[in-house]
This record gives sequence, structure tokens and C-alpha cells, in this order.
Amino acid sequence: MLFLSLDPGGTKCEGCLCNEKGEILSYSKQCYEYLNTENMSSPNFFGIGRSQEVIFKCIEDLSKGIVKGSDIYVIAPGLRSIIKSSLEKLNIDYLEIYSLDEPYFILCAEGLTEGFIVISGTGAEACYKSPKRKIILDGLGPVLGDYGSGYSIGLKSIKAVAKSEWSKECETSMSEKINNIILGKPTNNQGWDLIKFFTRNPERSYIAKFAKITEQEAEKGDRVALCILREEAKALSGTLKYIYTYINSQNPDLPVVCGGSILTKSDLYFSLFKEEVQKALPLSNIYKSKIPPCYGGCVYLATNILNLSYEEYQKTLYNNALKYHK
Repeated sequence: MLFLSLDPGGTKCEGCLCNEKGEILSYSKQCYEYLNTENMSSPNFFGIGRSQEVIFKCIEDLSKGIVKGSDIYVIAPGLRSIIKSSLEKLNIDYLEIYSLDEPYFILCAEGLTEGFIVISGTGAEACYKSPKRKIILDGLGPVLGDYGSGYSIGLKSIKAVAKSEWSKECETSMSEKINNIILGKPTNNQGWDLIKFFTRNPERSYIAKFAKITEQEAEKGDRVALCILREEAKALSGTLKYIYTYINSQNPDLPVVCGGSILTKSDLYFSLFKEEVQKALPLSNIYKSKIPPCYGGCVYLATNILNLSYEEYQKTLYNNALKYHK
């Protein structure tokens, strides 16, 4: 029996194919490449088109590990119709497609039954899960929420560049890099030149990519970039605080597992987030998830379909994943 687990994100789809022994047969990570701002006119640039492209490529890559004649179960956090269509196009027979919220992928991957999960990638959300209770806050998208997300950091950074010539206080080293990416050149008329970019209604995942520049310049000591990261870290910790207050937890040892590319790949942002959490809450066990969340989907399937031991299967797969992703 095989478990095909997919974790689509704002600009990527990560997936793995594992068996009932906790062995990894294949792993894939497919990213949507934005060649330049003109690329935004492509029909595949926006939401569903982009998701279809990376999900299809990911499943196609994972299918190389399929053993002929195996029973296959599939799991992902939503996007069922796109996944179903991709499987059919690739002539992959499967028994069922299961759905599981993304935070629980991380929880299962880490072998936990109770804890907090905080995700900051293109979007952002926070979650509490126990055997008897679950709460998810945010994940509302860039207009209504996504506090502390890559999108929010990226947008604030572009806005900072637009006003960087207003005064000495507004100057930021992010200007040159961001203008070169968006405009293809430096400019002395930044705010006005950037208007054209936003009239194209750039997709949120494209905006989120600028969070990396924010981190780079903050690490070099740019005051504006560091201020943006600190503001967003505080906003993200605020979402966690709402959940903690709501459940009225008295357990300071509950883990806070961090996921999403912004939190896991940026040491600076993670440290700022951790600092803000510990200012507001009596939580000390805050750490980054150590293996890709997609493995959590396999843990869920193995224990809920085959009734395998949660602890034993997770431990085996976890150790195999650590070796695989060295």
C-alpha cells in the first residue's frame, strides 16, 4: 500500500510517496518560476492556473516511485478537483483522496497529538490541536488577514521603497534590489513608477517573494527592513495569543511548531517571532518543523486507514525523512 501526500503552497507543491513501512519511495518539490513582471500576463500566473501547473508536475515526479499494482491513497489540504484531474491525466489509479488541514500535516509529521502550529509562508495561520479540540485562526488571505505572512512583509517592503525618498528617515537599502526586480532599473521617481506594477494586480505569492530581500537587508542592519520584520512577527504572535487565551491553557510546556517557508528559512524572522511570543505568553518550547509537512499526511493515512501505531510509524518515517533531507 502506498501513500501519496501533497502540500501545495502559494508558489510551490511539495509531496512524498511512502509505503506502509515508513519508507520514502519518492519526494518532489515543484516551484512556480516568475521570470519577470511581464510573466503576470500568463494565464497560469494566478491562483488556480498556477496551482494546476505545480501540482501536476509534483505528482508526475512522484509517480516515478509508484510500484505497479499497488493500492494508492492520496491526501492533501484541499484542491481535490485539481489533484483528481492531475491523477487522471497521468493515468494513476488511486483508491481515495483524503483532505487534512495544513497545520495537522505539521502536527502529524512531528509526532504530536497536542500543540500549537504557526505557519508563515505566502499566507499565515495559527492553530491549536488536541485529541478533543481544534482551533484555526487566520488563513483569511491578503485582504482580510494573513498577519505576519510573506505577503504582508513583501507588501510593506514595497510600500517602504515607494516612500523611501520622502525623507532621510524613510531611506532603505531595499530600494535598489526591489526596484531592479519590479522595474528592471533604479529610479528617482519610485512611488509613481511602482503604480504601474500594481495596476496589473500582482498575485500575492509574487509579492511574498520580496520578504527574502527584507530579511537580507535587515540582517545587514537596515532599520526600515528590521522594523517591518518586527511588526509582522508581533502580528503573527498576536494570532497565537488569541488562540492561547481562548483555550485558557495552563500548560506552559505545550509545543509551538513553526512551519511555512518564511518562518523556517529565515532565522532572523523566527527569532523575532519567538521573542514576541515569549514577551506575551508563558510558552518556551518553540521550534521549527524539521521535516517537510507532506510526511504528516502519510502518518495520518497509515494510522487512520491501516490502524498502524501512530508513534511507531511516525518515528520510522521521521527518521527516514531526516536522512533523506540531509
